[in-house]
Amino acid sequence: MMAIDAVERHTEQQFLRFFYTAALIIATMFAAHLLKTDYSYYGIMCIAALYLFRGSRLLQVLAGCLVFFWWELPAIAAFAPIYLYSGERGSRMKYFFYIFYPAHLMILYVICVFLGSAGVSVV
Repeated sequence: MMAIDAVERHTEQQFLRFFYTAALIIATMFAAHLLKTDYSYYGIMCIAALYLFRGSRLLQVLAGCLVFFWWELPAIAAFAPIYLYSGERGSRMKYFFYIFYPAHLMILYVICVFLGSAGVSVV
């Protein structure tokens, strides 16, 4: 993102700006694939799409849906709340989620143990 910002600030010609930005994105996608990072090149593609269209929420949501269309189709549903977000902070439920997140993972783990799919035997 910093490199894209630098290209946007220092490149006057529209074609060169597009070319350099595309080259940066492709290079980082390639590096992510070679390094076997989480989400591989798809993650870079998603981040780039959301960042490039940061000026328009509608274009950002459409670009995100397009990226996820062939990779993770159910994830497209996540863009509805993103589009509807008003930019204001919601209710202050921070501590609820601090407890809920690890608690629900523990509950799911216990369920997996009892179903025998956690790799741990219950005696």
